[in-house]
Amino acid sequence: MPEENNISETDSTFSVIQRIKSGSLDPKLLDKEHRLLCVEALYLEGVTPMALAELFKVNDRTIRRDMQEIRIRNSLNPNPELVKQIIGDFWLNASAHRNHLMKLARGKDGSVGERAQAEYYASRTTIDIVSVLQSIGYIPKMPGAVAVLHATSPSSESITLLLKELDEMQQLEPDTTKQMAFDKIKAALPQEKKP
Repeated sequence: MPEENNISETDSTFSVIQRIKSGSLDPKLLDKEHRLLCVEALYLEGVTPMALAELFKVNDRTIRRDMQEIRIRNSLNPNPELVKQIIGDFWLNASAHRNHLMKLARGKDGSVGERAQAEYYASRTTIDIVSVLQSIGYIPKMPGAVAVLHATSPSSESITLLLKELDEMQQLEPDTTKQMAFDKIKAALPQEKKP
């Protein structure tokens, strides 16, 4: 015996889809909002627009209009906070993938070749993370490079800030030759402005 064809506000999108698939809910009785939620969920699972039209017993143009509305509803307006959130999400997911690969590489399961391949892919993931963060300016492409802007009369604050940044970079650099380059840059700065 089929369930009632009504949908309550507490019904999840998943349960509505299950009822449609089982035949206990006529998809033509869905209001537009429920149909949009179901179309979006199924589309994200890889169901084609033609298959969606067949499932919901509507014309494929209706599904195309639904998809356009879904894209508009999900559109993002760029702002600095959104960028930070997306990068944070990218970092979290990429780190989780890397950690999972490292767990596989260090585990006892799998052959030596499989563990070595997991180790390699973990290394590649790290390189890819750094590459993406460099391409969007979150970390410098050349950590050893320092850009010094010339000013006609550098302020005490700018010299102090530059010295602080140079000290931080010098602490991160293990290469002795580069350490000496940092010292030369610091020595070239006006002496009376140093803290």
